[in-house]
Order: sequence, then structure tokens, then C-alpha cells
Amino acid sequence: MMARRTSVQLQFLLILLVFLSFCPYLIAASAARSAARSASRRNPKLDFDKCGARVKRGLNRYDSDFLQFIWRGPVDEFRGPVNRFLFITYEGCVYHCGDGYMQYSWTKISGTITTWVLPLAGGLLLQAPYESNEMFSTILVICRWLGSPMASLAYTLWNIRVTGRCASRLRTVFAQRTTPGFPHRAPQHLLQRGWDRFSKECCGTTELVEPKGWDTVMEEGIALGRDMDDAKSFAELRDSFYILCVLNQYGLIHADRSDATKILIRHALFSTTQTGQDLIGARRTLAAKIRRERKHGLVQVFVAMMWFLIALIISIYNAFEHLGENATAHDLGFGLLMSWFPVLISCTLVDRNPTNSGHTKAALQAFLRTFNRHRPPNEQIEQIENASLTQYCGQGRVKWHYGAANSIIDDIDACLQVTQTSLLVAYRDGTLLTGGEQSTRLWRFDRREVVQVIIAGFIVGLSAIGAAVISYHTPTVGLACRAGGYLVFICIAFGALLLEFIIGWGVVRPNNSYTRGFFLTCLRIVLTVMEIVNAAWLVYIISAQTFGTYNSCWCKSSQWGSKGGYMDFLKEPDYKEMFDIERAWIAAAVVGSLPLFAIIYTVHQWCTQSFLWTEDYDKAMAGLRHRFFFTRRLPFTRRLP
Repeated sequence: MMARRTSVQLQFLLILLVFLSFCPYLIAASAARSAARSASRRNPKLDFDKCGARVKRGLNRYDSDFLQFIWRGPVDEFRGPVNRFLFITYEGCVYHCGDGYMQYSWTKISGTITTWVLPLAGGLLLQAPYESNEMFSTILVICRWLGSPMASLAYTLWNIRVTGRCASRLRTVFAQRTTPGFPHRAPQHLLQRGWDRFSKECCGTTELVEPKGWDTVMEEGIALGRDMDDAKSFAELRDSFYILCVLNQYGLIHADRSDATKILIRHALFSTTQTGQDLIGARRTLAAKIRRERKHGLVQVFVAMMWFLIALIISIYNAFEHLGENATAHDLGFGLLMSWFPVLISCTLVDRNPTNSGHTKAALQAFLRTFNRHRPPNEQIEQIENASLTQYCGQGRVKWHYGAANSIIDDIDACLQVTQTSLLVAYRDGTLLTGGEQSTRLWRFDRREVVQVIIAGFIVGLSAIGAAVISYHTPTVGLACRAGGYLVFICIAFGALLLEFIIGWGVVRPNNSYTRGFFLTCLRIVLTVMEIVNAAWLVYIISAQTFGTYNSCWCKSSQWGSKGGYMDFLKEPDYKEMFDIERAWIAAAVVGSLPLFAIIYTVHQWCTQSFLWTEDYDKAMAGLRHRFFFTRRLPFTRRLP
């Protein structure tokens, strides 16, 4: 009976997988066929300005060769009675103007390149967290970020949430006005430090200053007669939680998804003693090494994001200054379509990758193996000795990667709830290692991640909807090549999200290895193809908008939907006077710009978590004090995860 039920589940999941995987392709194929109908070739003789003047002269002369193509259908959002002599049918446009597309002038092409292509490709895309000497993997991860932005952003937001939980456990240990080992400083001390730093930067120095580690801080505190016991425990926990955050970015082999592996990691990170090994010293050395290898480059990423934001502000101003003009409107729509991309890049500042992921992986494995060898023989795990960690999985690189940190933090929370003690006390007396092992299984989907999935869907969805509304309400009003292309992009991205999180989760859950292996392999191939297709479609949208592939009779007459179907040769003042499109544009600009406010959240998370990965302990505590300063004045930020 159980085998028959499993077989039925396999058949149902296979049918559903095939159906959902082919729906986006059918949409994309239909859209590509419609776009290729007019944009298949460039027509060097096509000139809409000259053609429009010729059509207007013919209509004014009541020439039958032109009158037969007068548009007699509805004209949406037109103010007052419709003047039929202003609009002709799509067939009339093809007959009098010609088929194909009219390439933009170099002025428009260079304007689009400098306004959007360079900030995106030359700014943000170059600042993405790549890995060195991994060309094929880099191509695939670019296709994943561009082709499946909802899933990539959901994984990255979840990693930020997990590392935020690690940071919050440490922040709640001490009062809001103190930091471990450093009492609250008087204002005159802060002014003196500021002046010393200013003098040092202005005058220069030849002294090589090493980052101040915990050992140096400990010696200074003891020399000043401070009680450093709590500060020592805090520094050890800071190392342990940061190692856990980095470990969370790596995958585990499938055979390692057991409570024994989770218990080993938990004991390796939060034990205070071990026979035959200086465990605290090993963790301090490992934490210092991976902090040193964490990729930097915060300033250039923020400069690239500011470049994008300035370009978007300029495009919004130009679009409403030249209301109705196609070039400025569609440039704005293109910018709104990509407003999710700065959010994704800003998230990678928190979910940051090491400069050499292979070296960091080797250091983590060596630490776990050494700890495992010093355990009693009956508690050692064979998989740890072979190869416990797989590839680097941060920033949504790998599908169905949820990390090990969330499950371990749940165990710690359950332990603290049972013992009713603080984190420092439980760490010192060893009760942090007991209880709570069954709270959350290792490497399993947590229902709390649904929040991040929904947020990611809204961020990317609002961007595409804002762009589509702008293009839809740009005369000719209707579903044309640009708005349709934006909707195709979002449909494929949403289909990939559904396949990965709904179908994929249903496949991962069964314990049957054949079920998991067969379906995950098929689903991984389908999702990768979808990501490549959608990324290629996005590149086509960018190139078509840049070079004028959409500047054709088919696209200008909005042939994709039931509305539209006509062609006009009006100028910018005519659009302002005759069409009521300003309210729709305002709503679209607001909706499409809303995702950019998520950058504030990522900046907040970076400020609240940066004390974990700051190599200099003194600067890390200074950052923690700054966080306490702002939370006292902005209490609502304490509720943020």
C-alpha cells in the first residue's frame, strides 16, 4: 500500500511539474512570435516622421488611398470627441510606412546606454559577488540572478534573516548603553578620538597598524582594572556565531542531514572545553581568518546604487516633463523594470561571500574534522572525516539551500527557554549544549521563509507592474511589445518561483532517496533552462529598448491585447492635450519605485550585523554602540528582525 501511494505521488508530481514548466515557455514563445512579426528586420527606409507627414497630407486631401485606413474603433483615455483623421489602422501603417522597425538615432541610443545600460551592466552587475576562476559557474549564476530574481532574492533575504538572528542573540546580552569590556564613553572622549583620527588622516603616518584583536583588548582591559569576564564570553560567542553564519553559506552532503551532524556543529561552536585541544583558541583563529577573507568593496557598491537611483530620478523628471513622448516614457518603464536589481545587489552586502570560498571551505572542514577526532569514538561522525561541506551556496546560488544555522539557533532558543537562563550563563556552564535537538531538522524548509518568498515576489512583481503600466498607458494605449515583454519576464520568473518553492519543497520532503534524486535532477534542469531563457529574454528587452527594435508599426499600434490596434503620428504637445494618462503614470512611477525602499532594510541589517564580521574588536564595539544610539532614538527599529 505504501509503495502504491508513493507511485501515485510520483506520477502526480511529474504531471504537475511538466505542466507548470511548459506554461512559461508557451507564453514566451507566443510573445517572441508576436515581437518577431515586426521586429525581424531593420528597415532603413522607414521614417515615421516623414510617413506621418505624408499620411496627414493625404487625409487632409480626402485621398481615398488614405481614407480607407482610418481607425474607426475606440481610442482609450482620449479627452473629448475623437478626431478620426488623427489615427489610422495597423494595416495602413504597414501599407504607407513599411514593415520592419526603424532604428533609433545615435543620440537616443547613446542616451539609453549612458542612462541605463552602463549603471546596470557597468555598475551594479560588475559589483555582484562573483567567484574567481569559475567562468561557467559565473555565467550560470548571472542567468539565475537575472532569470529567476524572485527565488534568488528570497534565498538572500532568508540568509540575512538567519544572520540577523545570530546578531540579535548577542545584542540582547548587554544593556543598550554598554558594550562588553568598554563602558559608556563621555562626550569629551569621543571628541578626542575624533580629533586623533582626523589628525592621523590629514598628517599621515608610517606606522603599520594591525587590527586590534581580542587578546590586545583583554590585556588593555585588565591593565585598566576592568571586569573582563563577560567581555571574554561575549568575544567567544561573537566568534562562534560568525563561524555559524559563514558555515550557513555552504551546503552539506545529502547523507549528512542528520541530528548527529547538527549536534557536532553545535558542540564544536559552543563548547568551552575539549580534551586534547584548545577549542576556544581554534575558534578564535578560524574566526579571524574568515573575517580577513570576507570580501570588501562596500563603497563602490553604494556608488553604483546611487548611480542607478540618480538615473531613475532623472528619468522620472524627464518623463513627466515630456508627458506622452515615447522615448522618455519607455526609458522610465525600463528603469522601473530593473528597480529590483539594486535591492538584490544591496542584499549581497550583508550575505557577503569570501574572497576565496574554497579556502574558507577548507578551513571550516579542517576545524570540524579536528573537533570530531578529539571526540569519544562512539560520538565521531564518519561523514565529517570524508567531506561534510559541498559548494558555496550564498546569494541564492544553489537551489533548495536553507543552511544549517537556522536549525541550530532554534535549538539554542529552545535550550534557553527550558533553562530560563541568559546566553552568557548557559554558555559558561555548558547548558547551551543540552536539549532542543528536535526543534527543527537540519537543512529543511522552514515555514517562516514564506515571508521572505512573499517579500521577494512583491519586490520583483511591483517593479515589473510599474514598468508595464507605464508602457501600457503610453499612447497608443494598450498591450504592446514593451508591456507584453515585461509581463512575459515576470510570468517566467513567477513560474520559476512556484516550481522551486512549491513543487521543489514537496519533492524534497519525502525520505525516499529515489524520489528526491530523480525529481530534483529533472526539476533542477527545468529551472536552469527557465533561468537561461528568461535572462536571454531580459537581454532582448534591453537591446530592443536601446536600439529601437520596438519602434515598428506592430509595436506602436499595440497589437498584443484587445485594446489599441491603431497608429497615431502625434507630437508631445498633442499627447499632453488630448490624452488623460498623467494619473496612470504617477501611480506606475510610485508602484515601480516602492521596491527601492527595501535598500533601507538592507542598510539597517548591515549596520546591526557588521559587528560580527568586523576584524578589529574595538571598531566592532564602536559599531555596536552606534547601533544602540540609533535604536534609543528610533525605537521602532528594535522590532526589525
